[in-house]
Amino acid sequence: MPSIIVPIDLGRRPQQLLERVARLISSVKDTRYELVIGHADRRMTSDESIQALVRTESGGNVVLVSEPFKTGASNMARVRNMAVKCATKSVVLLLDVDIYPDLQLFDGLTEAVVQGAPLSMAPCLYLTQKGTALIAHGGKKAILESYFGFSPEFVLHLATPSSVMAFKRDDYWKIGGFFEGYQGHGYEDFDFMLRLALEKSLVNPCPDLLVDKNYRAPLLAEGFRGELANLSLENLVDRNFAFHMFHNKDQQEHYYQSRVQNALLFNKRVSEFILYTPQNNSKLTAPNLVINFYAQCYRRGIDPARFYALFDARPRYMLKKKSLLQRVARGLKSVLGKIERNR
Repeated sequence: MPSIIVPIDLGRRPQQLLERVARLISSVKDTRYELVIGHADRRMTSDESIQALVRTESGGNVVLVSEPFKTGASNMARVRNMAVKCATKSVVLLLDVDIYPDLQLFDGLTEAVVQGAPLSMAPCLYLTQKGTALIAHGGKKAILESYFGFSPEFVLHLATPSSVMAFKRDDYWKIGGFFEGYQGHGYEDFDFMLRLALEKSLVNPCPDLLVDKNYRAPLLAEGFRGELANLSLENLVDRNFAFHMFHNKDQQEHYYQSRVQNALLFNKRVSEFILYTPQNNSKLTAPNLVINFYAQCYRRGIDPARFYALFDARPRYMLKKKSLLQRVARGLKSVLGKIERNR
């Protein structure tokens, strides 16, 4: 069993995070998992609550690693490094506290590494409020069927690559752990997974890694996201998904605004990783994600058509309109059926 590493900073939405920590502790209690929570202690009432929660609710396999943090931006990289230093298992599994605790998924990711995979990464479905309510009641199958049926009802988007991943603890320190120069939201996880993938020769050190481009269709991702998404293809084709529970975002928060500076730092560091020079621009290549996806499907005898929703690049507002029209059509069909039966 692995050491599950979860960072937490209760400076934002503390009550919701405490509830999700409690759910995770309850899920792994009395199992062979080791749960190590890296805690940025801001000396608030909520910080006292999480300490009390671990003391009273854990079954002895939960460790809380707290370090005083001054007010200011979160540093999830530092908090993760704190936690991994206290991990005792040979396999590490990275989680976010908002990830739904699916022990079947965790077992699969761990087993892949035990069997020799350099890492095992789960694609992550970000849920709507409805999806979050459904997953809590065993609705994983219904969510997947809805998502692959092109419905936006339960899923906001699919994140691939994602930082829900298992690997050897020794490899974590071999690449120096998380780089602690990132503040607030974003890019510290891309930085880590890219360095790990380069160390394990899972991606090529090419100029494509400097392309920072968001995507709508997961299988049409480009740049470093497209390269890293290849790492999750095996679990994607096997439908081994992580589920990220819904929470509100205030884009005006400094936590999210820091993403711009983090992106610049990431680009600078990637340039150093791949020894990039501007003359290498001509070596940009077409994404190989689609080719690798079809290869994974054919290798397993799986029909690629089961995943065509992953090629859907329509903006979300178009999906919502379609969904509304479908509901109206169903309603009209029902009314017409009643009229026909009452004739």
